[in-house]
Amino acid sequence: MAQVVHDTVHGAIPLEGAFEPLLETREFQKLSSIRQLGLAHLVFPGANHTRLEHSLGVGHTARRICRSLGLPEEETALVSAAALLHDVGHGPYSHTLEAILHERLGVDHMAITKEIITGKQPPPEASFGGPTIPEVLAAHDLDPEEVAALVTGSAVEGDQAQLAVHDGQTH
Repeated sequence: MAQVVHDTVHGAIPLEGAFEPLLETREFQKLSSIRQLGLAHLVFPGANHTRLEHSLGVGHTARRICRSLGLPEEETALVSAAALLHDVGHGPYSHTLEAILHERLGVDHMAITKEIITGKQPPPEASFGGPTIPEVLAAHDLDPEEVAALVTGSAVEGDQAQLAVHDGQTH
């Protein structure tokens, strides 16, 4: 039986397949300290959920959609991993600072996300050890390049649906 994480919006989310080891990577865990809505919590105190909570919901929603469509488990695993990891490239204050980062450094969170998923960007605090996202993906027979292509393409519209559901629940 899979471990379960309890979410305020989705209830029990089973950590099946690559979900649990991906959650345990330091690249994913950094999302627990990044607010989903940037600085909105300063005006709306209830708007304080994290990118980790959001990403869990997106991954869970993608998996449910794939299964309801009857997709093969291999495709479901690929799509749900991409959905789970779609925000790993966000930094502090995420979209609030993104225009400045793009203007001054020429980077955006999607490019960083792709580099993290494919292993081209070193993980934060590499001295802590543990598997990286590309190592976990490979261990579950998921191609990091294929996962990154799903994330950086236009196919991850479930992100917007999850955002509307979660943000509506917390305001």
